[in-house]
Amino acid sequence: MRTLSWQLLALTVVMAVAVLPRGTLADSKASPITNTIAGRISQDREGFLGTNSIVSPTALCGGYDPNTGDSVIMVGGANYMFTLNRHSTLLNFFFGNPNASGSTVDWTKVTSAPFGTIRLSSPIYSCVTTPRTASKSSVFYVSNDRYLYRANPNTRLITATSIAEDPTTEYMWDIAHYNNVLYVLTTNRVVYACTYTSAVSCRRVNIQGDANFNSITTPTRPSLGIAVSADGIFIAPRSNLYWFSLSGEMIAKTPDSVIYIDISFQRSRTAISGDTVSLIAASETNLYSVTIANNALTSTLLTTTPYTSSIAHIYPLTMDSVFVTLPTPNLVQWTTYTNTTVASSIDRTPYPIDFVDHSTVLPQLLSYMDYELMQVAGTVPYPNVVINKATPAVNPSTWNTDFGVDVSDRYYTDALGSAIQKAPAIGNYVRSLWTLESYYNRTNEILHGDFNILPLCSLTQMASIRHALARDVRTLLKYPLIYTGEAKRFTVNALPNITLIKLLMPFPFGTFLADNVFTTNTTTRKLLDTYNASTMMLIYTRMSYPSSRVFDALFPVDKYPMFSTLPAAQQQTLRWAVYADAVAQLEKCAAAVSGNGDNGGNGGNSGNNNNGVSGGDDMVRGCVPRVGINNMTQFPILGVSPTPFNFTIFIPEGIYDNFNVLSCLSDTDWTNVNAFNQTLIYKGKKCGTGCIVAVAVASAVVAAILVVVLVILTSKRRRLATVIVPMSNAEPKFTSTVDADSNYESGNPLTY
Repeated sequence: MRTLSWQLLALTVVMAVAVLPRGTLADSKASPITNTIAGRISQDREGFLGTNSIVSPTALCGGYDPNTGDSVIMVGGANYMFTLNRHSTLLNFFFGNPNASGSTVDWTKVTSAPFGTIRLSSPIYSCVTTPRTASKSSVFYVSNDRYLYRANPNTRLITATSIAEDPTTEYMWDIAHYNNVLYVLTTNRVVYACTYTSAVSCRRVNIQGDANFNSITTPTRPSLGIAVSADGIFIAPRSNLYWFSLSGEMIAKTPDSVIYIDISFQRSRTAISGDTVSLIAASETNLYSVTIANNALTSTLLTTTPYTSSIAHIYPLTMDSVFVTLPTPNLVQWTTYTNTTVASSIDRTPYPIDFVDHSTVLPQLLSYMDYELMQVAGTVPYPNVVINKATPAVNPSTWNTDFGVDVSDRYYTDALGSAIQKAPAIGNYVRSLWTLESYYNRTNEILHGDFNILPLCSLTQMASIRHALARDVRTLLKYPLIYTGEAKRFTVNALPNITLIKLLMPFPFGTFLADNVFTTNTTTRKLLDTYNASTMMLIYTRMSYPSSRVFDALFPVDKYPMFSTLPAAQQQTLRWAVYADAVAQLEKCAAAVSGNGDNGGNGGNSGNNNNGVSGGDDMVRGCVPRVGINNMTQFPILGVSPTPFNFTIFIPEGIYDNFNVLSCLSDTDWTNVNAFNQTLIYKGKKCGTGCIVAVAVASAVVAAILVVVLVILTSKRRRLATVIVPMSNAEPKFTSTVDADSNYESGNPLTY
């Protein structure tokens, strides 16, 4: 069994920093570590670690700039307030000037002063940053005097408000923020609650501690801490840890003998569960996690190796990432309990990473994933299992969305790692994928193709076709991040005639849903109207098959002259006559092979039975492959004129595998085709020359009408191939997709 612990490194006054890795997308473990990221004895100096230094660093709080977020923290020392980049270790002055001319600011005479003229009369002992907004935020701090100070980065002014009711005994020592209220703790354990939206206005909270709390002796420079949440006020008074209600009634205190000197909350937020808080406390040399339940406080030691100097304040980013200030050796340290990063992936599902609106969409999607991870993690509390927000990426070859899940090594087990890896495959991200589907359904751009040609059961072939179509559309729209969804069958008159493939794109590029109304990007629509998706699907389908599984059934013009005048409905009749003959021939060959003692090999005429089906992991689960056939074309052959009529037959791998399908189909007798042709010849002879002319004229009129209809349909985005599927192999029934208006207008027929 592994022993998990926080680890502290022996530190010199100045040491090289090792920037803590977030983890790679592999199942790897690293040792917990504490690094110095700023500090040197008896100097204040900007720069990186090795050059930078702070005299007596004490206060720690979050950065004020929304553009840098938690990458930058604030550090208050004896002479300056600093900004510190926790990744690069760059330390910069924020305000404070010990060399400013004249004496320190007399706050009894003025209420504000510019940053550049401030000479600190006392070290900054505690600070807090208000929630970051587009216009930055304010930094409040206290300096062991009667004032609450506000540093405004926008105006570069510092204002001071005297809040002590008894300025002779009450000195402001620590500060916390909750629900737009500042809670200030004085050296004699008085608490003030202050609003600050306009002018600072404070009221005293009636803290009702027990006899021990009220008798605590306060030194001149005490070690005290306060933290506030919806659960109440928590005070570390250099004694037991105390818990009070927001109105001041005592609820509980820790039963142990640990002397606590600081306490702080780490707050996380998800779209579903809202705010999640973790309470961390410090003694002079150790860190503790604190749980609150049933009106009781329970602490758990985090650092089994104590710090070598006394802690002043802590600033936790997470339960496993805590900054501490050590005033005596003049150091700021960053203690991190390492994570194991578990690689995971959602197959063939591209997230909108780097889309034009990804900064608003992606955080919500990842928040849903965090929530669903909690179900996988079982008893492991959030945020000890969480999506590593820096890791999501779409694999350009597979369109898998790869991501890493950080698991605190305090909770990691091989079983948990395995469960996280398997979570996408067993459907643990249903809510997240539903949200992704809803996002992509904001757009309504769809490619239409022939249901009867696509190899819908083959994951590999369909992926290649989808990728090829996406490449075309990316080139057409000149945007590199457009994907295609899974192919869906669209039923017309109870028959799945059409295959629809949805374009997955940022909403400004397509027909998008806004305020329950579809709005069309006319430029995109005009460009897509120039793209013949059904033809390109046929081309890419042929390319996806090995040549040994594609058969061209050629019918010479001199032998089948009537094929050139067939209307659309009769072309479909002919199509399925070709199909019936081809499948019958394949069945005949399969039976012959089986009769020779070779088991398996047929696979059913159109995929209606499951005999001989193979394909393994490349097959869509539960899908039975079927022979495909395209509409009639004319296939150019070098040296052959005129061009013969052609039907291309696609034989998926996984059926009819035990014989050479091309040799087999070359022997087809085309019984149904010839019978159909004889019917055409008989009708032609019976009609006579005048009749033929009349039929030709009528056909021309019908053709003209159909052209008009097709133009109208195309203008409505109806580029629908006339594709038909038989009701059964014994007696096929046919229909045309040009009558699909009512079905199609019902809304988006494809949800991704």
